Amino acid sequence: GKKGVLLSVMPLPGKPIDVRPANNNTFAQAKALFFSRTPQKIQGGASGLGFVMAKKIGAHNIFVWELDNVSTFQRDVQSWVAKKFNNGAAALITDETVNVLKWYFKRGFRYFAFDLTEVGKESTKQAIAYTFVSTHIYYPLVVSRIGGSNKSSTVDLIVMTPKDVSLTINGAITDAVPTGEPAYGANQCELVRGGSVSFTIDEVRKLDKSLDVFDKETKYVRVRNFKFTKPLNSYKNDFTAVADKK
Repeated sequence: GKKGVLLSVMPLPGKPIDVRPANNNTFAQAKALFFSRTPQKIQGGASGLGFVMAKKIGAHNIFVWELDNVSTFQRDVQSWVAKKFNNGAAALITDETVNVLKWYFKRGFRYFAFDLTEVGKESTKQAIAYTFVSTHIYYPLVVSRIGGSNKSSTVDLIVMTPKDVSLTINGAITDAVPTGEPAYGANQCELVRGGSVSFTIDEVRKLDKSLDVFDKETKYVRVRNFKFTKPLNSYKNDFTAVADKK
């Protein structure tokens, strides 16, 4: 029942363009629309370094950090949080957090979004839309190891792309996916309800305006539902995919 502040972090493969509140019902509505068109279920195989931007969204105090030296970020972030909250809050950054962020840093990640969430009896979590530049489809999974347990958990993704995607990545597509290290693909997650379906751009906009990041010429998008069910501390790489060349 006591008030406090929780600090979470999400690695971003590119410099963020925008951070804004999203519709809390977007995922549920997208999932319902996806399910309405798929009757079956199958198994499937910055501006300078340091502080970049900050947004206050409800109980969320989000700030984006560009890392140049992974050995000093812990001290730098803690100092920024102390100053931001006039020494009323401290960022507890564990050894596991440092190890995980080093993992991302070695793979070319430089931007990290930190979320200081004020918690209390009346606080609720707000859906957040992050917009960033990336050469590939990406969702962070290894970062879940921070504070994660060996109990089973579920990561449920709705992925929208202008074309179908390839889940088998041979070699590096960016520094974030080194050669010889496979991204999670169809053989490592459940592909729900038989593959991809189509949403119109109008349907995407109705779900949430923040999802409308496609080219003006795009009239339809392909949508898939991926699901991972495993312990949070067992992830060894992220979900990554590229558009089909067809």
